[in-house]
Amino acid sequence: MAGDRNADKRVILEREIRLKENQLDDLSQEQHTIQNQIEKFQNNMSQLFRQEEECYYMLHQEGERIDNQTVTLQEVSRVMREMSDRQSDELEQGYRIARINAQEEIEQLHRERNALAWD
Repeated sequence: MAGDRNADKRVILEREIRLKENQLDDLSQEQHTIQNQIEKFQNNMSQLFRQEEECYYMLHQEGERIDNQTVTLQEVSRVMREMSDRQSDELEQGYRIARINAQEEIEQLHRERNALAWD
């Protein structure tokens, strides 16, 4: 009877391990998706700022005085880049911690499963 109980426990632990491993895979996929979205945002913002700078340059060529506007645009561009980089770093750190925690839980489940006697 004890062998059956341990077999049942092993099955339950195996399911929990698979569930945690699937969660770990989902977490990695989610991180990848969000990172791609941040990169897309950064690329779009860079393109928009380049287009705006080009417009200012053309206005300058036509004799318009736009020095302060260009400096302001460059500052806004820099701040936006820093913010998105910071957000990306914070997300990466959060996902790293979540992955470590999930891996530790998986290891604990493996230890519990391996500690069961084979009666």
